[in-house]
Amino acid sequence: MKRKSFIIFVMVMLLLVGCSGNAVPQDQYESAVAERDELDKELKALREDYEKVKEEKELAERENKSLQDEKKKRVSEELELATPIAWATTCFGEDSIVFADNKEYLQIISKKKYNLTSESVQEIWEKTLEASKLMKAGGYLDKIVYDRIGMKFSQENGSELLEIVLKRADDTYELDSISGDLLNASALISAMEQRNQ
Repeated sequence: MKRKSFIIFVMVMLLLVGCSGNAVPQDQYESAVAERDELDKELKALREDYEKVKEEKELAERENKSLQDEKKKRVSEELELATPIAWATTCFGEDSIVFADNKEYLQIISKKKYNLTSESVQEIWEKTLEASKLMKAGGYLDKIVYDRIGMKFSQENGSELLEIVLKRADDTYELDSISGDLLNASALISAMEQRNQ
C-alpha cells in the first residue's frame, strides 16, 4: 500500500514538473515585455502630466490668493476713504478729487475754478470754515484722522490759486499753512487782508 501511494505521489510530481516545464513561446514573451514597457512609458507620462497639473493648480491658487488679498486691501482702503470722500465732496463739490497717503496726508483738489479776486478768496475761506464746522458737527473727526489735510483751489487758467493745509491737533484740526501762486502773491495778500477786515 505504501508502495502504491509512493507511485501515485511520484506520478503527480512528474505531471506537475512536466506542466511547469512548458515554456512560453518567445514571441508571446517579447510581446508581453513590449506591452509592459509601453505601459511603463504611459505611466511615466501620466505621472509627469499629474505633476505639471499639480504645479499649475498650486500656482493658480497662490495667484488667486494674492489677487484676493489685493482686492481685500483695495476694498479696505476704499472703505477707509469713504468718510473723507463724503466729507470732501459735501464741502468742496461732487467732482472734487480725494486721495490719501496712509494716515499722514489727505489731499483734496477742488475742481471748481476761481478768479484771483477777493470774492474768490473769501468764498474759498468760507468753504474751508464750513468744512471745519461740518467735520466737528457731523461726527467726522473720529473717522478722518490724518496728520494733515491739504485743500487745493485752482484759477480759471489751471494754475494754483491757494492751498490751505490743516494739521491734526489733539482731537481737532487747526490751520497749518496757506500758500499760493507766488507770481500773484501781492494780489493774494490783498485779497486775504480784505477777507480779514
